[in-house]
Amino acid sequence: MNFKIGIKISLLGTLIEAVGIVLDILHHLNIGIETPEGLLTWNHGIIFVGFLINFVGVLITLFSARKMGATETAKISIPLKVDG
Repeated sequence: MNFKIGIKISLLGTLIEAVGIVLDILHHLNIGIETPEGLLTWNHGIIFVGFLINFVGVLITLFSARKMGATETAKISIPLKVDG
């Protein structure tokens, strides 16, 4: 089932982005905001790679959800409990 694989890929991309963001924050705390290298740092590269992986996962999820149709997608979704 590609739907779940797409979500797992997106979560992996999000995790990579989070690691890159933490590294970038630590980098900026160490040297400040204005740096001569601008956006061309390894930290920003990690964030961008995580974004691309996340985007691929979203596309896989989107296309597999379209193949399954609305009824199959509704069975996979997590129902929300509403009090009231």
